[in-house]
Amino acid sequence: MRSGGKAQTKKLIQQKHRIRQQQNQQLAPFNAQQFQEFMRVRWYLTNQVLTITERNLSEIWLTTLLDDIIAQRIIEPTKVQCLDLTRLIRLVLIQLIRLDYQYYLMLAKLGPKLLRFIKKEFTVNAYFTLDCIPSNKQFNKLISDVLAQKLSHSQGVDNRFTAQYQALFWQDNQLVESMIVELYRGQMAQPVILESKPLLADNNKIKNLEEKLKTALRKDMPNIGALDAICNNTSFLTALIYDDPDLLLISPTVIVIESWKPTNETFLGIGNQLQVIVKTIISTTNIDTNTWHQFDRILAVCALNTLKN
Repeated sequence: MRSGGKAQTKKLIQQKHRIRQQQNQQLAPFNAQQFQEFMRVRWYLTNQVLTITERNLSEIWLTTLLDDIIAQRIIEPTKVQCLDLTRLIRLVLIQLIRLDYQYYLMLAKLGPKLLRFIKKEFTVNAYFTLDCIPSNKQFNKLISDVLAQKLSHSQGVDNRFTAQYQALFWQDNQLVESMIVELYRGQMAQPVILESKPLLADNNKIKNLEEKLKTALRKDMPNIGALDAICNNTSFLTALIYDDPDLLLISPTVIVIESWKPTNETFLGIGNQLQVIVKTIISTTNIDTNTWHQFDRILAVCALNTLKN
């Protein structure tokens, strides 16, 4: 057997041994919220040198990955789960398809830090073991594949040209950044326009809700500038008046065009702040916590897209 094969066999044996050890431990029930908060804090503390844009991008990527890990954890809360990180990371890259292509290229540069962090933190986490951890090269290949699919879909032809773009974006086992930039040049995202124009004409309802939201704001709140601007946006207010989750999820695209000019805020969490504020005014609603969580993620991505050079 080759030395590489022996090393792989040894690794699998060690992993199985670790799983058996962990399964025999009396683990406390898994706490998803504590797990996610701990990982986000750890990432922030161990990566202080990131730019504002890199910090926001990496947090969006990391929290999306953590959400997927939590969502698929359907086993008993005290059991150990084996994670196929390659599959999960590919899923995350697809879920973040709203990101402009420049941020996928930035993720490729952040890849070594992100993968090193994930491997280190999960190695010492009693509730998980890692399987199929992608290398930096494999991570970049996943990015090139998603960018190829994204470009083909943006041209209205679904996956018809995906294979051709994949061949152009990945050559000699590496990401061809210049080719990606060249082919994406001129590709403009079309703004989403709300269809609910009739209610926008009801200025009394809009004004009344806006005043109530503004009253609930305090000057010492984090991200007060962003909160104030969003609470003044008619698309956001329309979604709340209609009590329509779909309208709420559409509104971030309009918010960053019409009202909020993102600068150096931490984008993730602003949507969740808005949920708390809205709940003090509207107690019964069809917009549930999961929808607000999606809104928070979409808002963060839309805000990030405004910062690109």
